[in-house]
Amino acid sequence: MSKTTGITRRILNFVRQSWRKNPTLETCSKGEDHLGNKYFELPADREKLGRGRRWVEAKEKVGADDTLSDIPTEWTSWLRFTRKEPPTQEEIDRNYVLMMRTQHRAKEIEMKDRLQKESENPKGDGVTKSIHGKSNKFPVYEEYDTQCTKGFEILVQK
Repeated sequence: MSKTTGITRRILNFVRQSWRKNPTLETCSKGEDHLGNKYFELPADREKLGRGRRWVEAKEKVGADDTLSDIPTEWTSWLRFTRKEPPTQEEIDRNYVLMMRTQHRAKEIEMKDRLQKESENPKGDGVTKSIHGKSNKFPVYEEYDTQCTKGFEILVQK
C-alpha cells in the first residue's frame, strides 16, 4: 500500500510542477515583420526534455479563429522550427525582391508567348491547321502523327 501512495504522490507532484510557471524561463520577443506582427519564443525547459514554444501575435486578426492571413515565409519556417534563428529584415527584403523579379519575368514570358500565338493565328480562335489541312484544336506534329507511320503499315500488311 505504501508503494501506491508513493507513486500517486509522485504523479501529483509532477502534475503540480507542470502547472507552475518556471521562473527561469522567460518569454523572449524575437522580432516584428513589416505587417506589424510580433513573434515570441519560450525557450525549451531542460528538465522536461521538450522543445520550446514559438508563436505570433497578430496586429490585425482575421476571422473568428484569429488566423493570420499573411505571414512571411521566413517567419513561418522559424515558427515551425525549420530554422533556428529568426530571419533578419535584410533577408526578407532580399527574398521579396527576388519574388517580385520572378513574377515580372513570368509576366514577360507570358506576354511574349501570347504575342507569338497571335502572330501565328491572327484570328485568335485557338485553332491550328493540321498536316492534312483540317482544323484542329491541338497542334499536330508530323513526326508524331499516327497516320504518317508508313513503316508500321507495311509490317501490318505482311
